[in-house]
Amino acid sequence: PGSQTWVPGGAGTFSLGTASDSAGTTVTFASSTTSVCTVSGTTVTKVTAGTCTITPTAPANVDYNQLVGSATNITINPASQTITFTSTAPTRTRSGGPTYTPTATSTSGLGVTISLDGTSTGCSLTGGVVTFTAPGGPCRIDANQAGNGNYSAATQVQQSIVVVTMVITQISSVQSTTNGTATLATGSISATSQTRALILISFTSNAATNTCSTPTGASFNTYTLVASQGFYTAGAPYDYMCAYSAIATGTASAVSETLGGTAGNVLTMNMQVVSITGDTGATITNGTTNNGSSTAPVFNLGNTPGATSLEVLFGAVKYAQNGAVPTWSTTAPAGYTELTPNQNTGYPSLISVAYYGTAASSLTGSLANTDPWGTIGIEIQP
Repeated sequence: PGSQTWVPGGAGTFSLGTASDSAGTTVTFASSTTSVCTVSGTTVTKVTAGTCTITPTAPANVDYNQLVGSATNITINPASQTITFTSTAPTRTRSGGPTYTPTATSTSGLGVTISLDGTSTGCSLTGGVVTFTAPGGPCRIDANQAGNGNYSAATQVQQSIVVVTMVITQISSVQSTTNGTATLATGSISATSQTRALILISFTSNAATNTCSTPTGASFNTYTLVASQGFYTAGAPYDYMCAYSAIATGTASAVSETLGGTAGNVLTMNMQVVSITGDTGATITNGTTNNGSSTAPVFNLGNTPGATSLEVLFGAVKYAQNGAVPTWSTTAPAGYTELTPNQNTGYPSLISVAYYGTAASSLTGSLANTDPWGTIGIEIQP
């Protein structure tokens, strides 16, 4: 027979077939490499990979002497093996985000070596733990198994992770204190093309039914409502808030918001435009709303945020006194950064604020007085 392949466990066999000599006697076979193969009758057991040497022998009889034939070498090749990652890598993550511990196994049971590929950027590997250090990538993680005498080297498998840095920046904040004015516009603003953005709007109105409308302006497109709510609806003046996502075009333009409903009833308005740079592939989700009237506004994402995501927590509070701005918490909650609040001193006074940070599904703010408040929790996933 030709070359063979070793079978894991050392129990694989193959047949030599039957042979006879010119005298018609049955030829026997023996292995001279019993560490590689053994012979029983005409069946060869493949103990390990290597060179299996088989020698045939024709026994003596009354007419013939014993005859030992020429040895034959049969190659027993190593078995193949494959590698499988047993850990799931994030497809995208942010620099400074959670670490990742890759693990993998081989079908041979031999240990797998984990390393960073030579083309990998944006990450480091120490003690088996991958740390995401800088935007770029992809961060490529290789898994290899070199094989041994019985197994050939496995084909390398790889995980690839895009690393980004998401930066939250407030690029515009405007307000209107003129009662009856339902349109509010920023000055000319622009952001790098494909940058994600949030347009955060809050207003008070004498109308019980009122809505935000889709913002306009050539600096952004794909304006999409994330969430909206009336956060005080028990009586005039009523309070409303909404959040839109958008994608920058790279064109400088004003962003304008014209409120729906009964425009003449609008009292005070705030609008903030927040850019999310560093990841043009970011997705904006959730938009969980919450409201109440107390000194403890609650921001709630409505679920456990993704480990690599950023959260923007948008809140608004109304104080029904002309010129007396309600006081929000003086410091950002732990783990969050506060963007510049929009403090509207019209009547009724209105303050809106946005925080951004990571990893909290819910947090409680602080107000100096028991005032009506509303919050919108937004998750930004790389």
